[in-house]
Amino acid sequence: MDRELTFEGSDYSLSDLLSPQWRSAAYLDGHDCEDLVVSCPKDGVAVWDSAIAGGGPGDDYSRGAACDSAGRCVASGDIRNAEGSFGLYPVQFGSEVVQVDSTPERPTSSYLLGFKPDGTQESPVIIPGFASVDVDMQSNGNAVIAGRLFAELATQSGPVAPLVGFADAGWIAIDPSGVFRYGAAFGSGGADAINEIAVGDDDSVVVIGPFGETSSRQDIEFPDGSTSPFTGGDIDVFVAGMGTSG
Repeated sequence: MDRELTFEGSDYSLSDLLSPQWRSAAYLDGHDCEDLVVSCPKDGVAVWDSAIAGGGPGDDYSRGAACDSAGRCVASGDIRNAEGSFGLYPVQFGSEVVQVDSTPERPTSSYLLGFKPDGTQESPVIIPGFASVDVDMQSNGNAVIAGRLFAELATQSGPVAPLVGFADAGWIAIDPSGVFRYGAAFGSGGADAINEIAVGDDDSVVVIGPFGETSSRQDIEFPDGSTSPFTGGDIDVFVAGMGTSG
C-alpha cells in the first residue's frame, strides 16, 4: 500500500518522492534523511546543510562544478570589475576576501573554489584574463577549467597563451594547492571558446565549442599545429581530443 508523508501541512504520496532510478533519502521512512538535507525540515523550514555566497563590484557568474572520486568538489565562474573600471577590486568568497586585478588586456577573471570532502571551503584560486565556462576533474585531483583565454598564463609546463588572436579557446589544469600545472589554447582569431570540457578515464581531455573566421584567417589552429577550415556562416564548431597535459 502506498504510504503518505506530511510535509509543511501537505500530504505527499511516497511513490511521488522516490525515483525509479535513484534511491532518495525518503526511502528511510521520511525521518532519517541526513543525506538529503532539503527534505529534513528544521522547525518546519527546509534548510541547507551548508552554503556560501559572495561576489564583487561587477557582474559575477557561476559556470560549472565537479567532484572527484575522493569527494573533493570544485566550483568555477567569472568575476568582473565594475563596468568601465580597471585595477584592484575585492571579491568575497564566503568569509574570505581576495583582491583581483583587472586590466584592459585582462578584462575578465575566473575563480576556482574547492571544497574538501567534509565540506570545508578551500582558498579560492583566481585565473586572470580567463573567462570560464566549464570545469571537470582529473584523477590526480587537478581541476580542469575551460573557457576563453585573453592573456598569457604561466604554468609549470610553460606558458599558455592565445594562439592566434586576442582571445582564444583554452583550458588550464590547477592542482589542489592552486598551482597552474599545464593547459592548452587554440583558435582562429575569431569568436573562439570552449563551451564544455570532459575528462576521460585516462585523464585525457575532450573539448567542444565555437570558432569563427576573421578577415585574415579562415581556419582554426590546434596546439599540435593541425588546422580545420571554416566552412561558412557566422560560426562553426570544433570537437577536439587532447592528451593528459594538453
